[in-house]
Amino acid sequence: MDFRILGTLEVIADGGDGEIRGAKLRTVLGLLLVHPNQPVSNDALIDAIWGDAPPPSAVGTLQTYVYQLRKALGPDVIRTGPTGYALDVPTERIDAYRFEHAVMARVEQPETVAERLTQALGWWRGAALADFDGAEWARTEAARLELLRIDATERLIDARLTLGEHAAVIPELETLTNRHPLRERFYAQLMLALYRSDRQADALRVYARLRDLLRDELGLDPSRELGELERAILAQEPELDRPALISAASPAINKVRVSKWPHYRGAAIALAATIVVGASAFAFFAASSHRARATTDLTPSGYQVRYRAVPCPKNPTVRDLPTDSSELCGVLTVPENRARPRGRTIDLEVFRFPARVTRPAADPVVQVGGEFVASALPADTALRTHGDSIYLAGRGFYGSSPRLTCPEVNAAMSASLGRTVRDPRTTSDLAAAVRKCRARFTARGIDLAAYSAAERATDVRDLAVVLRLKRINLIAARTMTIEAREIAGRYPSLVRSVTLFDVVPPEANPWNGEIANATGALDRFVGECLNEPTCARAYPHLRRQIEDLYNADQAAPLAFVEENPWAITPTRIPVLLDGDRVLELTLDALNQGNAALVPAAIATKNGDAAAQFAAAALTTPDDTSWGALMSRNCIDLFGSVSLAGLDIEAKATPHLGFLADDPLLRMCAAWHTPPTRTFAPGPAGTPTLIMIGALDPNTSLDWAQQTAVSFGHTTIIQLPHTGAVDSTVDSCVQRLRSDFLANPTRAIPTNACARAIAPVTFAGA
Repeated sequence: MDFRILGTLEVIADGGDGEIRGAKLRTVLGLLLVHPNQPVSNDALIDAIWGDAPPPSAVGTLQTYVYQLRKALGPDVIRTGPTGYALDVPTERIDAYRFEHAVMARVEQPETVAERLTQALGWWRGAALADFDGAEWARTEAARLELLRIDATERLIDARLTLGEHAAVIPELETLTNRHPLRERFYAQLMLALYRSDRQADALRVYARLRDLLRDELGLDPSRELGELERAILAQEPELDRPALISAASPAINKVRVSKWPHYRGAAIALAATIVVGASAFAFFAASSHRARATTDLTPSGYQVRYRAVPCPKNPTVRDLPTDSSELCGVLTVPENRARPRGRTIDLEVFRFPARVTRPAADPVVQVGGEFVASALPADTALRTHGDSIYLAGRGFYGSSPRLTCPEVNAAMSASLGRTVRDPRTTSDLAAAVRKCRARFTARGIDLAAYSAAERATDVRDLAVVLRLKRINLIAARTMTIEAREIAGRYPSLVRSVTLFDVVPPEANPWNGEIANATGALDRFVGECLNEPTCARAYPHLRRQIEDLYNADQAAPLAFVEENPWAITPTRIPVLLDGDRVLELTLDALNQGNAALVPAAIATKNGDAAAQFAAAALTTPDDTSWGALMSRNCIDLFGSVSLAGLDIEAKATPHLGFLADDPLLRMCAAWHTPPTRTFAPGPAGTPTLIMIGALDPNTSLDWAQQTAVSFGHTTIIQLPHTGAVDSTVDSCVQRLRSDFLANPTRAIPTNACARAIAPVTFAGA
């Protein structure tokens, strides 16, 4: 008995057509076919059949449907489990899985590739799961299969070009570029086919057609790789006649652009969905021991991804994640630059913390991160009540090989604490340190432009491929929320939900608007004091006191020598407290939840205590991954910064003007990494929860609203009396997050616990 879902659902029995009648009966079978040999819960089946309005007899009626399917298919085809049912059939009897196996198989000879993919594409009879078009579960699987279909088509054309069938593929490629007007790889193939058919002018017209479309609709130019192909055609380069040209270039010429045309947008978002191989989740993590094992996967773009299990670190440092006996570890190996799949590779450590519930969800939580910085989130017990928790090291950061550390920058940053904040020597010293560090990396052949949000997003997708993860829940904070948006935008069918703390909008820059954010937080902080009677009596003019202290210390800075608490080898560093640095510490206190200490500290003017705090708050560990931070900042964060806008903000609020003169902003000029801010489209429809703190001086409600626009299905919760949101200790945050993870599409009782957060109790008031 064969099952077909590459079109409408069909059952082909040994004696003929085994037709399954009835829409609800077919829905049960369709959902079981999408997850063969895996249990599908009663709740999922009932939701697929009746949606939000199941009848009281839903469980009994579902049992009747299963009974009817067993009569039609055989008594042993559907297995009853503790909470649902599973379809027990060999996956080779399902056309979608036969197709997937044919597409993912590693075949080298172009003749065999062409034969295999021609046969596989012939199994399609229309859109996958066509008779379930309105169902969310069907749309997700259909998008995945459609991606496989398009990838198979591209690879088939590559093989035919290699075999010399240039003229024969031109009509098909003309149709494909019209059907998929933003798929650059089809344009590249068409240009090459035309050129090899002695139609150089027509090949150049294809490029001009795409260029005009992108400029008119998006204000963009074709990719650099496609531009290089145009220049090669103009120069009639000899390598254009080499059969492997497109195969080698295809990973780069495979980008999706999203048009403002509605009928293109849906297709583009579908094409940005991930290709995830279905099987049991965490198949390669499952060993209870830590014996090394390895696997290799070929991604849809044609490059290799390797994964191997490794022993977890035995001697954790302050930079390691908190560990426990259940932790499992591995290493993901991916190309440094996917446009050059045979070039350098990067090893990224993977930490998995198994769920602490008897029936964990199949979709794990994946934390988007950069430097570990003693993060407790992946090991967070409350988080693991949903399912497994995974932390993938960010490329270039701790847990990555290579790791891009810059001791020169660390030394320059520490030295800057002994000067006033706006001393011009800081900018020049940092620029020299940045250039020296960058020269070391480039001498080693490291491609710094590859350490971007786009590449890190595909790292997550590739991890999902090798671990056989069909869906994940993303969690991110601060600037890493940009990366979470990139993942969800590029691979929407992979991402079940997104939880963001203290967001930075993808199209904004953390330095543009930072003065406004800090001003708002200070106003709310002063308001907290004035609304609390004892604080209001003790500090009736708190805002003026803050500005007076700023003016006094700006005119006569205080000098101290303090120990650097982050140094691997203890060192003492000079600290100069001018007004800018005092306000920097004040904002840091609001951010870290120490707002209650600020009024008393200002009133007593305890400079020595402030200097000790400065040494802890403003220095960085000796092994900070400055190279990765610089690449991320210069590529993903500074592309839209307006220096003129910063100057306007600085003049409007002089005592916070130092925020606009941050030397990190100027360091990109020395880093020389070209900005590439072509972000993926917003993941419209992905359920998203955004939580921010009302006293957070770095982000704001306005930024949360800007971020929500790009997600489309978002709940925003602003927590009162709170700085940066700490998801590891705040019970309200944990409760809201758990409710959201349990059912992201259900309305959250947003302020039930937020209103219960106690006001700030001010020290000394």
